Amino acid sequence: ELLQYHGDKLRYQIISTYDNQERLLENLILEFNSVPGAFSPHAPRPGKVVYTYNASKRTKEVATYEVGGALKERELFTPMTSEKMKLI
Repeated sequence: ELLQYHGDKLRYQIISTYDNQERLLENLILEFNSVPGAFSPHAPRPGKVVYTYNASKRTKEVATYEVGGALKERELFTPMTSEKMKLI
């Protein structure tokens, strides 16, 4: 768990889940005390990021969800290239 404060106000809580091989499975990012209309390109994006690994294909899929649960983006990383392939 990671807590990020701006001054004395809690702004973000990041809860991470790992598998038995210590690979990241999920990041849940919660935002607190937000300023309406304010945007920071360096701030964490609230929502959930889910990582799925396929050992036989040596791939990793990363799915990003909005706060309400809607799928925002899916990306597939393969060993054949260092680039990611957008699935959505």
